[in-house]
Amino acid sequence: MDVRKVQKTGNMHYVYLPTHWCKKHKITSVSNVSLEEGSRGELSIFPDIKEHLNKDLVLHVKEDNLDTIAKLIVACYINPANSFKIKLDTDIDLNKLLLQKRVFAVEFVELDNKTIFCESGLSVSDPESLLKTLSRRIKSLVHVMVSDYDESLIEKYEEEIDKGKVLLEKVVISSLASNRILKVKAIDLHYISLIAYNLENLVDNLIQLKKTETAFLKSLVLVVDSLNQVIEKLTTVHGIGEEEAIAFINQVNSLKEIEVTNVSAYYKKRIRDCLMNVSEVLIDWAITNKLEAD
Repeated sequence: MDVRKVQKTGNMHYVYLPTHWCKKHKITSVSNVSLEEGSRGELSIFPDIKEHLNKDLVLHVKEDNLDTIAKLIVACYINPANSFKIKLDTDIDLNKLLLQKRVFAVEFVELDNKTIFCESGLSVSDPESLLKTLSRRIKSLVHVMVSDYDESLIEKYEEEIDKGKVLLEKVVISSLASNRILKVKAIDLHYISLIAYNLENLVDNLIQLKKTETAFLKSLVLVVDSLNQVIEKLTTVHGIGEEEAIAFINQVNSLKEIEVTNVSAYYKKRIRDCLMNVSEVLIDWAITNKLEAD
């Protein structure tokens, strides 16, 4: 790390830019640079660069398998394209395609004359807020399953969680693929993506549990509430700390280990595994934050 002394002239504070960095990026006395303050107080300096312009994507595929087409649609959506068109050789059943789980989470998809298209240029630049929203919805879902097990409301929460996860994927991939200035560092995007992936898996297994699994669902309440509290601390100055991460690990460990003897036990084991995976990501992230803060 290159440490430089802050100097002052009048009311202005300044530091000198490294000579080798200026030469590398052709920075001269007439150049402009971009400054970005991060969510944790850090200040980043970028050479003056043009933003990556999103493209209009057109694909021609010889495929009629709905599952394969569904995966292709999601891949096109989460990448930084202003719009995309997928031209098919054969007719498909649009209704059956839209019932595919991940396609259902993609907005603005239409089909016309063997062409699937999406004109959405949706751009969101705050993955931390999206992860917080995802966590809050999961917390609400668990509470609904414990309190009154309203199936229509459970289904609604699942839909919103699926859409939030796909949108979060789009933000992470678009942020990493473009040259725009990010409020969130690439390493944070990595951890956010891992947590979101495991949370989606958790929900996929959670909604399979019946109302009769009251004891297990109640045991999840405190764990999910604690997870939500930890994720809410993402935008604090030092982010997630090791103390919070360790406390969450201990809470997950307090959940009874599940012996798989039937289908329900399998779902419960998968839920516990997902929470364990999240706890491991959180401690990894906490140590990264610790190293950056010291």
